[in-house]
Amino acid sequence: MVEETDWRLMGQESYLMAREFRWSPWVEYRPGWDHDHCEFCTGEFGPIVSEHVEFAVGYVTADDNYRWVCPQCFQDFREAFRWTVSAESGEGVPTARQIEAAFTSLIAGESSREDVDRWASRWVASPAVSSMPPDIWWALSDVLCGIDLRHGPDQPYLFDESQILDWFAEFQRRIASE
Repeated sequence: MVEETDWRLMGQESYLMAREFRWSPWVEYRPGWDHDHCEFCTGEFGPIVSEHVEFAVGYVTADDNYRWVCPQCFQDFREAFRWTVSAESGEGVPTARQIEAAFTSLIAGESSREDVDRWASRWVASPAVSSMPPDIWWALSDVLCGIDLRHGPDQPYLFDESQILDWFAEFQRRIASE
């Protein structure tokens, strides 16, 4: 049970009481929107986990896709706020835009190989694999999951930057032909 003095409580009951949520990868609320924050702990949501983005998936208000709550805060406050989860809620499937963001973030050095691997690995291990389009599955399972592998301890990565750029170009070709 959450204490009334919990530091994360800041009057959210006025706009989050008895709301319906759905589990979703983060998506921009409107064009140009690059992140959101958990309504309770203020952890950052974005298209891919990185040094400053803690969450790439979470719970979002089902009616307006505007208010985000991280998994831990959702668990902590679900009962007190009488939240429900949409029957259609599932982990979903990452979008081509999210895959592109993972590549771009990695290439620009904004996300580490380890961050991108963890993000992709979560999707590869999710129940959503059966509904993933082939090009999304290819990018996740054959490229991004394992992007942090090395030849051995303190050895170079198995895949160099030029290979990553080639794979990104291949992914863009694949989705452009859809």
